[in-house]
Amino acid sequence: MAAHCSGDNCAGKEIVPGARSCVVSLDGLGISLKLDIPYNELAQGTVYEVPAAQDPGTDLALATELDTHRQFRLSSIPIPEGAEKQAKSELKTIRLFFPQICSVRIRICMAAWLGTLCDVDDLIEAMGPSDAASAISGSLAILQDEVGNGVEANRISTLGKVLYAVQIFRDHCSRYLDKDEVKDFLNEVCSVFKGFSWELELREKALASDLETYINIRMRTVGVAPFFSLIKSEYSPGYHAEELLEMQRDIYTAVGLQNDLIGLEKDIQTGEAMNAVIYAMKSTRQKEGHDVGIGLPGAVSLVCELHNTAITRALKRHDHLISTPECPPSSGIIIANAMLLCTATHLEWCVSTKQYRGRC
Repeated sequence: MAAHCSGDNCAGKEIVPGARSCVVSLDGLGISLKLDIPYNELAQGTVYEVPAAQDPGTDLALATELDTHRQFRLSSIPIPEGAEKQAKSELKTIRLFFPQICSVRIRICMAAWLGTLCDVDDLIEAMGPSDAASAISGSLAILQDEVGNGVEANRISTLGKVLYAVQIFRDHCSRYLDKDEVKDFLNEVCSVFKGFSWELELREKALASDLETYINIRMRTVGVAPFFSLIKSEYSPGYHAEELLEMQRDIYTAVGLQNDLIGLEKDIQTGEAMNAVIYAMKSTRQKEGHDVGIGLPGAVSLVCELHNTAITRALKRHDHLISTPECPPSSGIIIANAMLLCTATHLEWCVSTKQYRGRC
């Protein structure tokens, strides 16, 4: 389901969300996912096609946004002739994920982070452990304005491309955010890269190989936190209610598990081990006094249950957050609404892009 940014949707009006079930069929595995997602008046319509009025290529109000992001894409690492298509696609995705966020400067930074996250994640995954570790540590040095590891940022070597992309991204977003906003935003980006580092250690068996450890890492590597940092900087700087922080963790968990569940077929086909379902299959249950594996169907059910539990917690925290006297009248609601809606639009976007059969 989707909504677009117009009128009162930009004003942070209060909504009363509930949950609805979305059933996704993974035909290749003979398995169906039953996932709960928030449902409210901002999440009505369809997410599978972007309405013409939302097309960044035809909406004059977004001309600056598109031109800015296209230039960013031309200066980054993709092939130049693909920059136009890439820019449009990423801006559309941001508008789908966060339809009530109307600040152009925030959407510009969101699109830049989305593109950089996807590019860098793909490059790091293709590297060997040593080069991947160098790419991560070098990226952290760039983001923290520290002395790097001696590797030059360039558009030639894979390692150099990662550092180049991160450097261009940092400089680009710094033009649209003030000093404090940049600091908070890049701190969250650093958290994602630290997650990449822990994932590398998990692959190398340097960390406990269990579902809990994996999910704690996945909450970071899914890359959602920087988006919410941008939203808070625009609508509620300095607002750090504990309830909101707890709700964020639930959202990170849910979005990360959505990625893993929708991408399960491909991960099994390619032998990718970094998937919550794969780790869940290592869990055991008691049968006739013996520990036995829960198998693929049991693992999928377990991960779906973890996802739905996170959504339920997020809904309860949202309800408490917007009803507490300490909640800012509009800005706190904008943040809470954006978090909830992101889980719905993200899931349905995943379903549509993977071309699965979904019913929500």
